[in-house]
Amino acid sequence: MTRYWSFILMVSVLLLSFSIMAKPTVYLSSASDQIAIDSVPLPGSNWVSENFMTLGRRDNSATNASGWGTGTVTSQRDYTFFQLDQYSISEGAQSVAVQGRRAYVATYSLSPLGWVLRSMNVTNPRQVSQLVAWELTWSLIYDLKVEGDILYVVSRFGDLRLYNVSNPHATPILTDSRSNFGGNWPQIDIQGRFLYGACDDLRIINIEDPYNIYSVSNTSLPASVYDVDVVGNMAYLSTSNGFYIVNVSSPYSPSVVASIGGLGTSFDLHVDGNIVYYPSWSTIQLIDVSVPSQPTVLGYYTLTNNIQSLALQGNTLFLGDDSGTIAILDVIDPLNPTYVDEFDTGAAVINDLTFYNGDLVIATSSGLVIYRVGSSSGGLTDLPLLSTFTGYPVFDVKILGNIAYLAAGPEGLLALNVSDPVNPVLLDKINHTSPVDYDAVVVQGHYCFVADDGGSLEEGLLAFNVTDPTNLQFLDYYPVTNINDLAVVGDVAYLAAGNDGLYLINVTDPNNMSTRISNVTDGNSYWDLCVQGHFVYATAMYSSPPFDFGFYIYDATNLSSLVLTNRTTKPFWLSDVAVDGDIGVLAEGDRGISLQNVTNPFDVSTFSLYNLPGSNASTGVEIFGPYVIITEGFGGIHLLNATNPRTPQLIASYNATPMIAAMATMQGDYLYVANGTSLMIFRLFRSPGSTYNVSDVVAQSIDIHSDSRLIENATLTFDAFLPYYTSAIWQLTADGGVHWETVSLGVLHEFTYRGNDLRWRSIFSTNYDDRSPHLYQLDITWWYNEPPLAPSLDPIQDPDGDGAFTVSWSAGWDFDGTISYYQLQLSNESNFSNILQEWTPAVTSQAVSGLIGITYYFRVLAYDNDGVPSSWSNVESIGVANQPPTTPTLYDPGTTDDDGVFTVSWSTSIDPEGTTIEYTLEMFDTATMDNSLSFWQTSTTSIQVDISDFGSGTYYFAVIAEDEQLIRSGWSNVESITIELPTTPPPPPPPIPGFPIEAIIVGLLLAVILVLIRRRRRHPS
Repeated sequence: MTRYWSFILMVSVLLLSFSIMAKPTVYLSSASDQIAIDSVPLPGSNWVSENFMTLGRRDNSATNASGWGTGTVTSQRDYTFFQLDQYSISEGAQSVAVQGRRAYVATYSLSPLGWVLRSMNVTNPRQVSQLVAWELTWSLIYDLKVEGDILYVVSRFGDLRLYNVSNPHATPILTDSRSNFGGNWPQIDIQGRFLYGACDDLRIINIEDPYNIYSVSNTSLPASVYDVDVVGNMAYLSTSNGFYIVNVSSPYSPSVVASIGGLGTSFDLHVDGNIVYYPSWSTIQLIDVSVPSQPTVLGYYTLTNNIQSLALQGNTLFLGDDSGTIAILDVIDPLNPTYVDEFDTGAAVINDLTFYNGDLVIATSSGLVIYRVGSSSGGLTDLPLLSTFTGYPVFDVKILGNIAYLAAGPEGLLALNVSDPVNPVLLDKINHTSPVDYDAVVVQGHYCFVADDGGSLEEGLLAFNVTDPTNLQFLDYYPVTNINDLAVVGDVAYLAAGNDGLYLINVTDPNNMSTRISNVTDGNSYWDLCVQGHFVYATAMYSSPPFDFGFYIYDATNLSSLVLTNRTTKPFWLSDVAVDGDIGVLAEGDRGISLQNVTNPFDVSTFSLYNLPGSNASTGVEIFGPYVIITEGFGGIHLLNATNPRTPQLIASYNATPMIAAMATMQGDYLYVANGTSLMIFRLFRSPGSTYNVSDVVAQSIDIHSDSRLIENATLTFDAFLPYYTSAIWQLTADGGVHWETVSLGVLHEFTYRGNDLRWRSIFSTNYDDRSPHLYQLDITWWYNEPPLAPSLDPIQDPDGDGAFTVSWSAGWDFDGTISYYQLQLSNESNFSNILQEWTPAVTSQAVSGLIGITYYFRVLAYDNDGVPSSWSNVESIGVANQPPTTPTLYDPGTTDDDGVFTVSWSTSIDPEGTTIEYTLEMFDTATMDNSLSFWQTSTTSIQVDISDFGSGTYYFAVIAEDEQLIRSGWSNVESITIELPTTPPPPPPPIPGFPIEAIIVGLLLAVILVLIRRRRRHPS
C-alpha cells in the first residue's frame, strides 16, 4: 500500500476524466541551443570579431540590451541587492554555517586572546541578534559545519572539536575533540556518519557517535588539499595544484579516481549535480564531473580580485573576494559563466558565504552581514506555474543538479532534464520488475534509491546507477514490504516500512545492499520520516487500539540501536514530516499542519496549528528557514511565512483543476510538485542569474567598416545560448542603418541595399522572466564589390587631320559582375584639370569630331553593374592641325549695272580656331576664273566696287576667307554682273605737240609692263 492510500479513489476518478481531456505537449527536445561560431575568416575577406568585453563598438543611442562591456549581452535584468542587516564584530567573522534559524559564526577576540564562537538568531534577517557566545583559547578557526544539534569546528592547525548546540541560549557542551587533525588550512564536509577533512591530506573521521569520534583513513595526495565537498560516493577536492576526485564508497580505503592538474591553487569549491565550481585565485572554473573518471573544464570567468568564498542559488553564483566585493555570475550556461553585477559590502575581505532562505549570509572582516539579492519585488514569488510534465503518475520527486528523478508508481523511475524548467525533457524510464509501485525516491551522487511497494518478488529498497541519466541502470534491492518513505544520508538508508517498522540499511555499496544495520519494530505503522544530524523524525499510527497517531523522534547516535527520545500523540493521521534546525512541521491530514518546537528532541512542544484554506487534507510539507511549503492534494500548494511560528501567515497559493498535490521539493529557484498525475514546476525565488524583464531589447553596433569601398555581401556567425521561448533576430546593414536586412547564421548574405557603412544589430525577445538569449561573441566576414579592371586606351590617329576620328579601348573586366558602361574624358590638359567633354558609351569606342588645331588628351574607365568604377586607363594624346575657315557664300550682285559702281556681299566665314577673318573679293573675266582683273580686301562681309574704268562687259566675282595664320578657306561660288555704260564716244584727244614719237612709244611700253606686273601679283593662287 502506498502512503497516499487515502487518495487512491480520487486519483482513479481523475485519471478517468483525464483520459478524455487534451493533454499538454510533452517536449522531448533539448532545453536550449548552444550555438557555436566559426571565427576563421576566408582568404581575401574582411573580418571583425566582437567579444563584448569593451564598449568600443557599442551604439549607445540604439542599444538597450544589458551586459555589453562584461562579455555577455542579454535582455535587461530585473533584480536588486540591498542590505537587510549587519551585526558588527570588530574582530571580523571568519566562517559561518546556517541551519534552521540559527547562524554559527567564528570570530577572533583580542581580549582574552583567542577565538569566539557565536550562535546568532537570523529568524528575521532584518534584525540579527546574538544568542550566545563562547570563547576558545585554541588556534585560529578555519571552518565549521552544523548537523542537527552538533557543531563541528576545525582550527588553523587541525584541531577538531564537536559541540552540542541543542540549547540555543546556553554555552554549548564539548562532546569530543581530536587534536592534531592535521593540515594548515583545513576545511571540512559532513555526509552521514563521516566527516571529511581537507587538511593537507584527505582525512576521514567517523562521527556516528559525536561523543566518541575516531579516524578512519588518511589519503595522501601529490598536492596539499584545501577544501572538500562530498556527494554520494565521491569526494571532490581543491588543492594547491588542481582538482581531484576521490572515491569514498569505502571510507576505510578511498581511492583517487581522476584529477585535473594545472588549475592553480584553490581554497574553496562547490558541487552542484554534475558541475563543480572551482575557484583558483581570481578565476572561477566550471568542471563537468558527469563521468567521474573524465572530469572536463567547461567554462571559466576571471574577476579582478582573488576569490575567497562562493555560494550558489539556482543559476546564480556569488563570489566573495579579498576586497570585500561580492561578484554575481549567471551560470545557466556552464560553458560561458556570465557576469551580472557586483556590490561592495564595505568590508576589507569576504571570508565566507552561505544562504538563509534565499538571503545571502556573509562573514566579512567587519562582522556578519545579510543581503537580499533578487528581483526588484523581493526574493520570493507568488508561485507562478512554469510547466506541467504529464503522461505519468508522479508520487515523489527529488532533484540533483539539473536532473529530476520521479517515483512514478507503476511506471517506475523517471529521469527528466529540468535545466529549463519551462520545458522538462524525459531522458529515461526504468521499471525493474512488474508489478511495481515506486512511491518515494532519494538521489545521492550517482545513485538513486527508490521505495517499491508494488508487491513484486523484488519489492523493497531499490538502488539505481544514474551516472548517465539517459541510461538508468538497476543495481540491487533490499527486500522490505510496505515501504512508505525513505531517506538516505551518507551510507545509511532509513526506511519507513509501515507495520514492519523502521529499517536502517547499509548502502555503502549500492551494488550489494545486503546489510541491515537495525530495525525498530514497536507495533507502529510508520508512514514518513526525515533525518537531521543524529536524530530520526518519523510519523506513525499505532497498529493496535486505540489506533492513535504519533510523532516520533529517535536518537541515532548508535545506528545499530535507535533510542526513542520523544513521542507526541496526534488526533489525526500524519502524512509527512520535515525538520529544519529547531522547527519541525507535520502534515496533520484534515487538520492542516502543525509547527513543532524540536529544539530539545527529548521534550517537543507545538507552536501552532495552521488550518489549510481548502477543505482537503495536507499531504506533504517542506521547510526552509522561516518559510513552509504545503501540498494539500486537491487544495493545491501553499507558501507560508512562519517567521513567528506561533502565527504563520499565508503568502501565496496555487490551485488548479485537476490537481492532486502529493509531495514537493525545492532546488535553486524552483519548486517541484509531485502532483499525482503530473510533475508541476513553479518559480519560488527570483535570483539575479535568471531574472529578466519580459520585453524586446536591441544590441546594435556602430560602423565597423573603415573605407569607401562598396560592401557587396557578408556572413555573420555568433556564439550564443538561446533557451526555449526566447529568440534573437540578427540583422546587417551596409548603408548605415537606412535599410536593415535580416540574416541567417553562417549563410552568405547578399545585400539588397549596398553601401560602405556596415553595422549589425540583434533584437532579443523573451516570453518568460527567468530566461534570455546570451550572446558571447559575434563574427562578421564581409566582401567588397571589387572594382573592375581598368580598360586600356588604344593609340589615337587622325589620318586626314580634320579633328574627327574614333577613340577605342580594350574591354574592362569585373570580378563579381559585369561592365555596365564606360566613361571617356577629353581634356586640353595632361592632368585633366580642365575637362572639355565626357562620353558614357556602353561599347568600347567613341566617335569624336570638331576638334581644332591643338593637342588633346583622352582617358577612359569602366563602371560595373553596381556602379563601382575601375581605375583610369592610360592617357593617350593627339595633335590636331590648324583648320581653315569655312567657305563663305557669295550673294548675287545683280544682273546688270549701268555705271560700274555696285555692292558685293557674302555670308560670314567661321574659323574653327576662333581667330579674325580677312576676306578677299576678286574679279575675273571668265566664270572659270582664268584671268583676274582686280581684287578688294575687307574684314566685313560686303564691299562697294567701282569698275566703270573697265568699261561695258560681263565680269565674274568670287570671295575667299583667310584666318590670322593665313590659312585660307575655299573659294566661294562665282557670281557675274554685266556692265552697260553709255555708248556716246568722247571727242578725240588733241595731239600732243612737240612730243617726239619715240618718247610716246617708250611710255606706252612702260605702262603695259606695269599693268602686267600688277595683274600677275593679284592673280589667285
